[in-house]
Amino acid sequence: MSWTTPTDLRKKLERWWESGKLLKAEFSPELFPLKIKLQGPTTRQLGSDFGKVSDWIKHLETGGVPLSYQEVRHRVIGSNQVPTHAVFGTLDAVAEFLKKRRELALFRELLALTRERRPEFLDWIAERPNRVLALAEDWTNLLSMVQWMEKNPRPEVYLRQVDLSGIDTKFLEKHKKTLTRLLRLLRTTLPQGSPTFEAEFGFRERPARVRFRLLDSSPHYPPGLTDLTLTVGEFAHLDPGLRRAFIVENEVNFLAFPALPHSLVIFGSGYEVGALKLLEWLGGYELYYWGDLDTHGFAILNRLRAHFPQAVSLLMDRETLEAHRRSWVMEPQPTSADLERLSEEEQELYQALILNRFGERVRLEQELIGYRWVLRRLERFATPSAPVSNCRSEV
Repeated sequence: MSWTTPTDLRKKLERWWESGKLLKAEFSPELFPLKIKLQGPTTRQLGSDFGKVSDWIKHLETGGVPLSYQEVRHRVIGSNQVPTHAVFGTLDAVAEFLKKRRELALFRELLALTRERRPEFLDWIAERPNRVLALAEDWTNLLSMVQWMEKNPRPEVYLRQVDLSGIDTKFLEKHKKTLTRLLRLLRTTLPQGSPTFEAEFGFRERPARVRFRLLDSSPHYPPGLTDLTLTVGEFAHLDPGLRRAFIVENEVNFLAFPALPHSLVIFGSGYEVGALKLLEWLGGYELYYWGDLDTHGFAILNRLRAHFPQAVSLLMDRETLEAHRRSWVMEPQPTSADLERLSEEEQELYQALILNRFGERVRLEQELIGYRWVLRRLERFATPSAPVSNCRSEV
């Protein structure tokens, strides 16, 4: 028989507790008294299974369920009080039944603290009480960080430099999303979307770095330096004084890139190629991009051209793709975004990849292209006095 048991009630109330419905009663007390209808015996079952009905009622009563009864008259067994609802008069009664008195007391402490220090956050808590309860251990420090931010708007320091007791870099990294929501509540204007917590609230970010190799001697760099890493800001002020740059996305290809006159090779960083826009001098270079021959490779090329429209694709053509059929793999998650900056030939190949005209999600990773094939394509950049070779550039 599917009559309501204490376990059934407990499961229902647990779901309501986890959803936040019950804790919201601290803001909307009209939820109580809370009446939950019981699935009980029919009038017929009262007469035919009275012993089982008695056991059911006893099980509810000994299970700690606060009950509301109704008198039911039966022609055989007479009048009897049968429970029809579980009735919890207060949230405390529910917490007692669920053995969550500590959680409720803790939640009330958090509310009291917030009313005292940041009443602006009470509406936010009312919408997500369980989220705040999950943050109980860190809530005081979160409020302290909000206060610090009010005193230090756009501080222009690294997160590591925030000097507050109990708050360190790991704490801030862990709670960026929560802090973002809380700090936005204090704004009088709608927030302008920012890609990172640091950018939105005025902290310093780790500088983007760029790694590059000089493939020929540079008039502006000391002799003997070939493989270097600089911040983008530093590199922006240190034009090597060459005239041609290659961007590759694979480190082995970067390291194996042959010596070429008047050239350097930059180790790319996928969709972060936009960071190179700070290299204004790169706008005056011949620029070549070599990425994976797949949909995302073309998407990155398209993004690069937003800043450097002169960029030319390298080894990202149909001939190279078909010549390396044995090396094809499957692209995990292709893109089908509209790419407006591709050439006609690139667009045709990009669409063929999207439509699986070569096979399902075909991808040719750049490191799987034969090295001899690469060298032949690079020969046009060499001069008779500086042939393309496997040797490293001598600077």
